Parts: sequence; structure tokens; C-alpha cells
Amino acid sequence: MKGNIQRSIMFILGGVVGLVIVSTLKDENYLTWNTILSVVIITIIGWFSGTKIKNLLKKD
Repeated sequence: MKGNIQRSIMFILGGVVGLVIVSTLKDENYLTWNTILSVVIITIIGWFSGTKIKNLLKKD
């Protein structure tokens, strides 16, 4: 469980770093609170569904 939480935190940080890089390379500013929140929500949903699928496959 601890490894899964660390992995999801790394995914979130990677997404935020990606947004920072894209916003510095483009003229428009992509780094807004809405985009950061979207990255966090998508990562949490992906992590939750991935762990549930992994647990279901382990039971079989």
C-alpha cells in the first residue's frame, strides 16, 4: 500500500512538472489551478481503478 501511494504521488508530480514545461515552451499559460486539479483527479482515479483491477486479478 505504501508503494502505491508513493507511486501515485510521483505520477501527480510528474504531471505537474509536465504542465510547467509545456507552459514555459508555449505562449499561452497552461499552468492554472483547473489544469493542476484535473491532473490530480485523473491520477487518483487511475490509481484507484488500477489497484482495484490488480486486486481482482490476484484473487483469480
